[in-house]
Amino acid sequence: MKRREFIGIAAAGAGLLAVPVGLAATASFERAAGGIILRNLDYLRHDPAGLARFIGEYFAAADATQRLKVRLLYRLGRDAASSETIRDMVETYLMGSDFFSAGMDESRTVTFARIFSPYRGGCANPFAMINYPRDAERG
Repeated sequence: MKRREFIGIAAAGAGLLAVPVGLAATASFERAAGGIILRNLDYLRHDPAGLARFIGEYFAAADATQRLKVRLLYRLGRDAASSETIRDMVETYLMGSDFFSAGMDESRTVTFARIFSPYRGGCANPFAMINYPRDAERG
């Protein structure tokens, strides 16, 4: 391979790498993470202060690569069905909110409480309301 060919290939590779990085750099991290949650859970109303607190707690230990990945996924318009990173983030948000404990009522505003951990508190079954609804007749 000649030097000119190598330089051409290297320049093309750098250009291809610069496009996604440039796309991701145009969105702030908090806006991208909040946008991902709002886009994937658009049928719910969210408490803005709780959403901001979730983003702060969830990404407290995130490195620059993780933050760049979230911004890139936001810019590319990915959803929970196509990205495991997004699915984990949305799942953690819902498990840490009052959505399941309030009977999965979509008309209520979802309020984030804390990052869910079965080691910090009781491990409640979020689907218990399906098996034992509150207003079921007792026989």
